[in-house]
Amino acid sequence: MSIKVLLGGNEFVDCANIVEVRGEQLLRVAVGPLRITLATPAGWDEAQAIAVVENDLKLGAKGARVVGAEHSVAVLSRDVPVVVAIADPGKPGEVHLRIDLRPIGIQLFDDASGLHVGSNLFTGNRVSNAATAISLG
Repeated sequence: MSIKVLLGGNEFVDCANIVEVRGEQLLRVAVGPLRITLATPAGWDEAQAIAVVENDLKLGAKGARVVGAEHSVAVLSRDVPVVVAIADPGKPGEVHLRIDLRPIGIQLFDDASGLHVGSNLFTGNRVSNAATAISLG
């Protein structure tokens, strides 16, 4: 099934990874059912490290958890949502994503202006069929 992730005014279509850091997968979204994989790179600050594999919390600092329902999944760090994904049941394969990875030490978040990557702002872009849509050094 084709997947379209809507994030910060951008579209990521059939991208295996939404974000990677230092060559390691950081964020992946899958559907049928909706699943989130989020993992900070190896050697990350232990107080901010998190690893969620297909909605299952494998590693997380105190207060990390995953909350899910039929069409939504949220990953929280110390009760602050870092990833919220909502699948549109009327549009199979379409996922609305909100992220704020600052609580886990990554300067990547979205708001009404677009997707903030460090000091850069991205909006109105479409990335299709990429192994990784956004790669951070």
